Amino acid sequence: RLLLAEARRLQIPILGLSINRSRGEYRVEFTSDDTPGIRLSLSDVSGISAAEISQIEANQPYYSLADFRARAPISQPTLEKLILVGAFDELYSISFSNRVNSASQVSRRDLLLQAKKVGRQVNSMQAELVSEVDIQLASGDLASGDIERFGLPEFTDEERLATELEILGLDASAHVFETYRGLAEALGYVPADQLLQHRGGNQILVAGVKVATQTPPVRSGKRVIFMSLDDGTGCSDSTFFSDVQSTLAKTVFSSWIFLVAGELHRTGPRGVSIRATGCWDLAELNEIYLRCSRAGGNGLAAVREVLNQIPEPQASPARHRVLQHANGYRKSPYADVAPAGEPVANSGRLAEPMRKLWHTSPGSSGS
Repeated sequence: RLLLAEARRLQIPILGLSINRSRGEYRVEFTSDDTPGIRLSLSDVSGISAAEISQIEANQPYYSLADFRARAPISQPTLEKLILVGAFDELYSISFSNRVNSASQVSRRDLLLQAKKVGRQVNSMQAELVSEVDIQLASGDLASGDIERFGLPEFTDEERLATELEILGLDASAHVFETYRGLAEALGYVPADQLLQHRGGNQILVAGVKVATQTPPVRSGKRVIFMSLDDGTGCSDSTFFSDVQSTLAKTVFSSWIFLVAGELHRTGPRGVSIRATGCWDLAELNEIYLRCSRAGGNGLAAVREVLNQIPEPQASPARHRVLQHANGYRKSPYADVAPAGEPVANSGRLAEPMRKLWHTSPGSSGS
């Protein structure tokens, strides 16, 4: 994900999964205006096997869903995942830039329904279907006529992004933070690429998707949590010392997208970090904002009220057992336990990705 975000920052086009163009590895591919882009790999699809990738590559190109199903013997779940992440969009001219819902336009939901129907046909009479495909290819009308149009609505941007996170483990169509950027900007958060413009000691807000958490051993034996967030403009680093962990550790280890309040520290000409004093699940804040706004209230004021409820940091216990390493470092035994608290339940928001999108160092709490 971080490399994908870096490519976006360098304005390198990210080319989505394509049943005719994608291979088992990432490739450089030139767009229509001769701009080099990165084509996503079939191997990103969760559950796809090496044999299925080889079958898809060996029989490219394909001219329709029926043609693909007849000549690429892959499992039905893999076929449905390919449809969900847009591997057939180019073949059926499905576009999200100029989205028009009409009964004459094919949608991914139409393709899903047709995939189940075609799957039954292929399983019962594959040889006959292949012959029929060859005849239709010769007449040149297969790609436009093999899908029954039900007029089903196309995926929303949020649904498309959630599907990509679940199946690919990547936010391919857009950075996942874009869903929450509007709220973060309204709250006055500082983008990562603008942190250098602020003076040390300022109280600021940063936000983003969790990239990594680390809890390295320290001589004092007190656990220190380091967390990196990516907001699409760059990465910010936040440090959670032991005096705030009693109230913030649960959120740090059970959430995946954050709003963090803290004091900006300058550690050199271009070195910046945030000493965290507050941390919230940004998806939960977005729910509060939307729920209050739909009810006719002031959603932003409701969110600010939550932010103002920063609990007082609790001092660490005076006595605690520590583990001492051979090199002299001492580490709290609590650095290796399971995440504090239970995972936060989702309720109608952009779903928490089933495939983990961040790195956790060995010995770091949290999954």
